[in-house]
Amino acid sequence: MNGILEIYADEIHAGTLFGQGNSISGSSTFAYAGEWLSRPDAYPLSPDIPLNEKSTHFYGDPQMPGAIEDAGPDSWGKRLIHATHRGKEMSEFDIIAAVDDRLRMGNLRIYSDGQPVALKVDPLPSLDAALQAAEYAGNLDAMTDDQLKLVADAGSSLGGARPKVNVNDQDFGLSILKFPRRHEDDDTEAWEFVALSCANQAGIPTPEHRHLRVDDFNSALLVKRFDRENNRRIGYISARSALSLRANDSYSYEELANKIDILCVDPEKNKRSLFDRIALSIIFDNADDHMRNHGFLREKDGWALSPAFDITPQWQGWRTDATPIAYGQSGFNRTLEQLEKSSEKLGIPRQEAKQRIAAVADACSNFMQIAKDLGIAYIDESNMAKNISKKIEEAAPLAVSVPKRKETPPPGKIWVKEHYRGGKLVPGYWRTAPNR
Repeated sequence: MNGILEIYADEIHAGTLFGQGNSISGSSTFAYAGEWLSRPDAYPLSPDIPLNEKSTHFYGDPQMPGAIEDAGPDSWGKRLIHATHRGKEMSEFDIIAAVDDRLRMGNLRIYSDGQPVALKVDPLPSLDAALQAAEYAGNLDAMTDDQLKLVADAGSSLGGARPKVNVNDQDFGLSILKFPRRHEDDDTEAWEFVALSCANQAGIPTPEHRHLRVDDFNSALLVKRFDRENNRRIGYISARSALSLRANDSYSYEELANKIDILCVDPEKNKRSLFDRIALSIIFDNADDHMRNHGFLREKDGWALSPAFDITPQWQGWRTDATPIAYGQSGFNRTLEQLEKSSEKLGIPRQEAKQRIAAVADACSNFMQIAKDLGIAYIDESNMAKNISKKIEEAAPLAVSVPKRKETPPPGKIWVKEHYRGGKLVPGYWRTAPNR
């Protein structure tokens, strides 16, 4: 493709992308629109395109700004687009322009000649229709033309590698339905539901979600889109774009915590939430722990971490090449002890880190009951359950004993509850009562 794409932030012209390329490589130039630059609420769409009148050029990797790349598909969505355009050479710009305008991630839209590109009007599939297509989701060649059209129209905007589609749910509104992969023996989507439920109990924000039993050994997972609110599009960038990462760049959570200090309206709150998510990810040996699976939502005056998503438990932890906790560390065999010892690099004092890890582990302690309620087969003998239990047990030595209030206070003393001061956790203590 050689062409010009107008980039809109919802209904506002934000800039222009001049792109050229083929299926192998490409380059682009981005320039903000005067209309966007003149707005008092304008912001850089992503850190790699500073908010000024200068043009920014991209060659090879990446081929375009991170925010625009995030509005397009990842591996699953690209598979669908290629499947419906068989025999046609498609550049990254062709692919991103092919995504249904209604379903793009975040608030960015693509226009050409003053009109939205790929603005479709066909209704999104029902849950029942989508689940019927799920039977062949892992094998696009086995689908009928109608099934392929359904899945491609509703799923081409989505990232990740696992099969999924957008659906319009009666309760959740615009949502993502994640399909099972046949012949898997871990009931992956049910286990993701378990992880999201434990995250909720730990106070980690998650999208609304619902478990759907497909058969004795497979489940689907419905997850509400968190970048929509009453049909309003909410700005979004992935952590990968926030860090301006290239394909082979090394990274760790330490770099992400540092970026939170720069990007977020409330960095202390967001760093604590990030820390809790890392603890949860270690407990469940998250197989999808990378920077495309963390993101930021645009708020009035800045960015905030999005709800946690794409947490895929697995039990072969030694095989998981996850995000390293701190710079110079390995992503293999991460432990809660390593997280505690590295906590200050993430902006969390050691004593608070111990308490936070213990609290997350405690919130996960009823995972077995959640799994049984979902009907996960052979749960008592499963390697997954054994691995999670082992990780929770590893948190026990990290629990910090906090002074408890006595029934009878010492003479002239009052109890001060544990609290935060200057971003640091202060344990509870007795102090002299003020004179009245």
